[in-house]
Amino acid sequence: MSTEQSFITNTQGLTTLDRSIVIVLPNPDGTASRKRKISSRTERLHRLHGTSILLEVSRLLGLGPSTYATACSIFHRFYHQSSLDEFDVWSIAMASLLLSTKVEEESQPLITIIHGFCHVYRKRVLVVDLPKNEEENDDDWDWNHSSLRYIKEAQSWSAEEKHQFFEEQPLPGKLGPIYEDWHKQASHSEASILRRLGFTLYWIPDSHPHKFILYFCQALGLTQSEFTQRAWNYCNDSYRLDLCTRFPPEVIVRAYEIS
Repeated sequence: MSTEQSFITNTQGLTTLDRSIVIVLPNPDGTASRKRKISSRTERLHRLHGTSILLEVSRLLGLGPSTYATACSIFHRFYHQSSLDEFDVWSIAMASLLLSTKVEEESQPLITIIHGFCHVYRKRVLVVDLPKNEEENDDDWDWNHSSLRYIKEAQSWSAEEKHQFFEEQPLPGKLGPIYEDWHKQASHSEASILRRLGFTLYWIPDSHPHKFILYFCQALGLTQSEFTQRAWNYCNDSYRLDLCTRFPPEVIVRAYEIS
């Protein structure tokens, strides 16, 4: 059983729930991906990709910074125990945000979150030119799949045609095959995260460095809005990396205030 899980113990005939949590992981570099011989650079790029998706969707849905931070914490902690060759970052990012909205009590309907990720996916696939990989064979891809069928055609579109596609093409409805695919993936990934993290997520919002910024600034007499805003921005940016698994929140805040 993981050290992050809650343990039920029996003391003097009474059953108590031990809610002790290890915020800083004892071996943050010993991830499941590294054990599967995935390089640290590849893992870092995938984590940056996943957290960039979380940031873009969070802004699109108007979610608070704490919800975004909680989603990134769930994302990083999951990939400490699970390998990238088992779970793709799109699915885990979507499930992490779904769980984050529940933990932060900023609940969003699943269809809203799916629409947010669908919009970002279509934007990245159609608007941004895809890099060509000579090692990949076109026959390896099912280009008729609901998520891939426009990619090849869109490579020859102009920027105006791509934006026109967004205006004319509606987001998937609940009865369509695309929504069904996204819904299944979100549900499966959510269950995988809960199992790997021991259903213990309640403590994450209280461990964000954001909670300490204003107190530290006030104690140090640093009341300039430019300074506090910069420290706040640094905290948001820190979740692109896995600092939340390496250092306590108060240490992260002190580092940002020094810089």
